[in-house]
Amino acid sequence: MKIPRAESRFITYDEVYEKDPYDLTIVSEAKFEFDQELNKEVLRVKVQPDKGEPKDWTINATCQNKLRDAFGEDSKGWIGKHIILTPGKTQRGARMIDIFIEGKGKEKKGEALPIEKEVS
Repeated sequence: MKIPRAESRFITYDEVYEKDPYDLTIVSEAKFEFDQELNKEVLRVKVQPDKGEPKDWTINATCQNKLRDAFGEDSKGWIGKHIILTPGKTQRGARMIDIFIEGKGKEKKGEALPIEKEVS
């Protein structure tokens, strides 16, 4: 029996790497949820890629602050906003995801989001 590749409902580094740059639109209000695997409360929002099904994105503190500063403190106002994720590496060579916020200078790199904080 052939087994198809499983799709994750979460954004992964490999997916961002494959689709670089990864254009997404925020399609839900952000919500705090308890993540059993991480054993802590995390902030999640649903994003829609140009093609395919919506994905859950676990937002770390750095990205949370960048989104809040760009789009406001009420995450209802984030709905419909466009973001771009790109793969990168830290100075020590670890995988990370960079975020760019539309209208906030695509030429400027966003804060580096370490992959272990980005993906659940």
